Amino acid sequence: MTYGPSGYYSNGYPQPNPSGRKAKKNLRLNLPLLFITLGVGAATWFIGLLIYNANSRAALNPLQFGLLVAILALPLLLAVFLFSTLTHTYERSRFGFLDNKPVMFAGIAGAMALLFGLGALFQFIYGLNLSAKATEPTSYIFVIDDSGSMEGNDPTQQRYAAIETLLADKPADFPYMVYGFSNDVYVIKEMAPVSSGVPHLTGNAYGGTAIKGALERVINDYKSRAWDGGSAPRVIFLTDGAPTDMAFNFQLNPVLRKFAASNVVVSAVGLGDVNDGLMQKIAESTGGVYVQVSDAAELNTAMARASTAHSERDLVSYRHVARLGWLYGVLRVLFLGILGVLLGFACSLAYGVPDSNPIILLTSLIKGLAGGLVMELGTLIGLPNKLVWLLTWLLFAALIALKGEELKPVFADPSNGRISGIDDE
Repeated sequence: MTYGPSGYYSNGYPQPNPSGRKAKKNLRLNLPLLFITLGVGAATWFIGLLIYNANSRAALNPLQFGLLVAILALPLLLAVFLFSTLTHTYERSRFGFLDNKPVMFAGIAGAMALLFGLGALFQFIYGLNLSAKATEPTSYIFVIDDSGSMEGNDPTQQRYAAIETLLADKPADFPYMVYGFSNDVYVIKEMAPVSSGVPHLTGNAYGGTAIKGALERVINDYKSRAWDGGSAPRVIFLTDGAPTDMAFNFQLNPVLRKFAASNVVVSAVGLGDVNDGLMQKIAESTGGVYVQVSDAAELNTAMARASTAHSERDLVSYRHVARLGWLYGVLRVLFLGILGVLLGFACSLAYGVPDSNPIILLTSLIKGLAGGLVMELGTLIGLPNKLVWLLTWLLFAALIALKGEELKPVFADPSNGRISGIDDE
């Protein structure tokens, strides 16, 4: 029999101890593994981001979310197992002299299936509308970008023609109004029913893109009763660029909170190269949807969808509910916490060091709940979805584990009760 690393044969099995010999280990934090899991976590987050962005829906459905969780977990588990095997940390004799790798692989496969199933179930529950049935809009408030870039993106002014098309099928008493904005914000058409006429509107296409100013004007006018849009007014916000009146997305948070508190839904339509993150935030924070189009010829369809669709929610994005918001917050923390603990259990199987199981499971419980809180609080205060999701996933991926280092061999002498190698020093 040839010998491999200290304490192991070349086939990976541990060498038997001589009679009376006691193995002694010094357990310490496995820092290299911690850094590796953080790196793999960041890489898998990026993969998950690509999957999420490829989704054409406003939120992931249950099967998509379950698959996303499983795809994120698999590379992490493989990395932990490979590291433990290559560094001879993995203890193949955990279950006696039998090779336990089949047991380990079966356990990981079961954990992956459970991650997928629970992820899908939790997303299904979280996506249920427990508060109230979605309300149909009682009026439309069109907020139309008329900045200089529109001259190139919409030279034939399809943005205004889409308003006429959308209102063509509405009842005569259905109210609407139109704002325009560039450097400034102004009313193009006062609130009035469709029966009063739908004029052929045109824009000037000049100046910057005052997104923050436009939304502030709309919600302040509503709160001051400058216009009355009924019990469920729907704002349809159309732009083709990034804001020129603010530097960071979070500067819009106070304005969006006013919309949410007033139950005024904002749906965003992005034409061409827009700030997708900001548009999605505007819509999801207020209960609307974000529709992105690459050509002005698609604006009719985009405006029609923005006028009626309501936002859905998933466990890793902004949430808007008119009632029972606290319940959705508790569910998010609980569901993500359970998924984090289950991932930690699977990592403990892949690591293969029994002495590390207690600390892995304990820290997984702490990190799972902390990750859920980070996701909930981060989205509530308006941090970018992607950043909050990254922080949450890094918490889940960071494996806090111990590794054992053998000290000098010790021998028990039953005749005098002394342990040579320790008592002799």
